[in-house]
Amino acid sequence: CSNDMAIALVKDGRFSTFSFTGSAVVGWALRAEAAARKVILELGGNAPVIIDESADLQQAAHQCVRSAFAYAGQVCISSQRIICHHSVGNTFKALLIEETRKIKSGDPADQEVVNGPMIDLQSIERLEKRISEALHKGARTEQGGQKFDGMRHVFEPTILSNVPSDIALMQEEAFAPVLLFEVAQDFSHALQLANSGKYGLQCGVFTQNLEHMKIAFKMLKFGGIIINNTPNFRLDHMPYGGIRQSGIGREGIRYAMEEMSESKLIVF
Repeated sequence: CSNDMAIALVKDGRFSTFSFTGSAVVGWALRAEAAARKVILELGGNAPVIIDESADLQQAAHQCVRSAFAYAGQVCISSQRIICHHSVGNTFKALLIEETRKIKSGDPADQEVVNGPMIDLQSIERLEKRISEALHKGARTEQGGQKFDGMRHVFEPTILSNVPSDIALMQEEAFAPVLLFEVAQDFSHALQLANSGKYGLQCGVFTQNLEHMKIAFKMLKFGGIIINNTPNFRLDHMPYGGIRQSGIGREGIRYAMEEMSESKLIVF
């Protein structure tokens, strides 16, 4: 429906709850209009993946590339940021590039295609503008970086490194086939980098270190921490949702039912 209709529905007192999936700008604006009604928001993010020095690098690279570029990255839990321990940084970056070059792009009716078209040309233009800004401020193109010749809506699977932390491509949800590569000095630094953004939907951690798993669960500010898999892992019956600017409440069959229910107490 139109934005005006959405606001009218949210303000209507006959509704006790509303659930919205979409952009943070729209979601929080609707919540501001909701008065005393219960609100459930799933607003996306810019999902990071941490790679520590003990990780299975080949497996991690394969999964990260698929997670970043399937559906042209147009999934709110697509891998967007790779945060890699410095001791394996060059090796892992090379593996990411190697795996990315295997990705087939084009018409998704072809079952071998992973990276399909973006939703419209305006989205491609926004991505090009953000990449241009990143390159102007010192980022490096490791792979891809432009549209395919003869395919107006298909953008190359792209990897950038050395991306400044304060620009839109790093701070906002790209919703596009772009992967940002960062290096961390140690695991604590990797956690700090992952938490530095304003979103907190899901993140991935590749490690064979049980202590790192425990610390990640305790310290990462995300609704879901996926160990040895990418942020886009999801099952319908698991609790799904974010914190911070990524939203409030949880989806998933049982959890959605609980969110849309009200507790009642009787004392006699």
